[in-house]
Formats: sequence, C-alpha cells, structure tokens
Amino acid sequence: MKTKGKYYNIEKLIHNTKGNSDFIKNLIDIFISKNSISVFEDLLEKKEFDKLSEQLHKIKSNLPYLASPEIADKVSKVYLLSLHKKYKKLTKDLPEVIVDLKNLVNELNEDFC
Repeated sequence: MKTKGKYYNIEKLIHNTKGNSDFIKNLIDIFISKNSISVFEDLLEKKEFDKLSEQLHKIKSNLPYLASPEIADKVSKVYLLSLHKKYKKLTKDLPEVIVDLKNLVNELNEDFC
C-alpha cells in the first residue's frame, strides 16, 4: 500500500489502524465522499464565513491522518483566520487551500479508489 503522495500522507493512519487496509480504504472513501470541495468555494463566494468556519472545522480533524503536513497546516491556519474573523486574509488565502484540497481528494481517489 502506498503511504505518501504529493498531497497525502497516510502513515499515521496506517500506524493507528495497525495496517488494516480495508479499514484504511473505508476511511479514505468516507473522507472523499463527505468532503465536497465545491462547498468551500460556494461559501467563500457567498461570504458565508460562519458556515465556512464550520466546514473547515469538520475537515481539519481528519487531515493529520490523510493529508501531507503542509496541507493540514494550511487548513489549520485558514480555520484560525475564520475563528478570529480575519475575513480579508481568509479570502486571500483560502483559494490556494481549496486547490490543495482538490488535489488531495483527486490523488486519494486515483491511488485508493
């Protein structure tokens, strides 16, 4: 089983699940199916920052087990911007994070689905 890609790193997930490949694949499938990145784009476009913060909160807890450390860190940073209502900086930084999340989902899809 591949453990790293450009956008993902599932080494922690493998360790925590003791290498149970069926369970790992199931978690990846759930992550991909429940995380429509278009939701982030829509909420940003509509400037619905409270809902955006909720969505970022939902996704950020899974990222240390699925995403590269860089992506997990970027999501945590934009989540903090949303919490502190720093919407100008959030609006500037989030599009890059959305691209990274799309790439993460695509790469997980290619390698595990």
